[in-house]
Amino acid sequence: CPTTEFDWLPAWNCELLHTESGYAERNLIFKSSFFGPEEIWVCVDYQPNRSIAYVRVSRDFSVFMTMKLEDAGGSKTDTHWNITASALNEAGEGMVAELAHGKEQFMKFMDCLDYFLTHGEMIDPEKGLS
Repeated sequence: CPTTEFDWLPAWNCELLHTESGYAERNLIFKSSFFGPEEIWVCVDYQPNRSIAYVRVSRDFSVFMTMKLEDAGGSKTDTHWNITASALNEAGEGMVAELAHGKEQFMKFMDCLDYFLTHGEMIDPEKGLS
């Protein structure tokens, strides 16, 4: 949810463009430059507590991103991510190549989320994304 990301992700930024609730929902549209170039994000599917899918489009590339949750027993949940990026021009080719090698950065985001879920507060920005 773009508005609750402010609670746990240091330096997150977004501007809501279309929403009925202000939270994650199908057809939510917002823009963000958190990952570098300004992107428009559209929530194309939302099943509360089960899955969410976004299409992200910038001037140079597009991304289709899904996240699915699966009960892992007890109080545990498995999360399954699928991220597919496509270049829209020559500049986008380099950006897509960077995304393909972005596992380390992605894991930093997951560390920030884990910290928030464990401690109920945002991780120190100096420790979270540095």
